[in-house]
Amino acid sequence: MSFFGQGQTQRNNPLLAQLEAAHQRRLSGQRIGLVRGRHLIDWVPTFQEWLGAGREDEALALLLEIIEAAEQIARVDAVPPPPEHTQRAVAIYQRRADESGELAVLERYAAACPFGAGDPMLLGRLRDLRGQ
Repeated sequence: MSFFGQGQTQRNNPLLAQLEAAHQRRLSGQRIGLVRGRHLIDWVPTFQEWLGAGREDEALALLLEIIEAAEQIARVDAVPPPPEHTQRAVAIYQRRADESGELAVLERYAAACPFGAGDPMLLGRLRDLRGQ
């Protein structure tokens, strides 16, 4: 069954064809977006709890897994990953004065974004760190 049912067909509307293809990829890869067997969104409260309890190392490790899962979804949908997770990681690295960690997570974000897309604040911070 087609995702779009009635109306225009994929043949006469390329956008519908792209959306249908993305939908089919998502159906065939149900495991994308999972962190430790659960959807990435289910882990956000745990991350916040660990961070609040002073378990920053564990929270950061979990956050990096959340970022990877968000990147998987973004690749399938051909969109930039949501910036919120990267922003949280940047904040942790900045608090630690860990510029190399901050740079690595920002470079990862930029690499996951389709050309010309992405959060301007994160990409601007990356340029600042690179000295551009």
